Amino acid sequence: MDYEKGQIETFKEHRVNLSDARYKKIERFLDGRKGSVLEIGCGDGAFLERLKRKGWSVKGLEIAQSRKPYIVKGNAQERLPFREKFDVIIAGEVIEHMID
Repeated sequence: MDYEKGQIETFKEHRVNLSDARYKKIERFLDGRKGSVLEIGCGDGAFLERLKRKGWSVKGLEIAQSRKPYIVKGNAQERLPFREKFDVIIAGEVIEHMID
């Protein structure tokens, strides 16, 4: 059981490091700019929170309910529940969850 737990922890660390590296690339691309961003599959909204602190107008779409007012519960395989336009749309780690 300890081996399995260790494998899960290693996977979580790798996933966090991978996500952090990806988001750092996106932040470098967006650096110095302001506008609106939609993140599809935003999880707990941590990256959106970082962008919000930098002056971005943020919205997120997540399949799970969130208490954060800028995260809307929804399914990316259905019509998106937003009427506004976005300057940037991010959909990292989403495609593997889509049904053919």
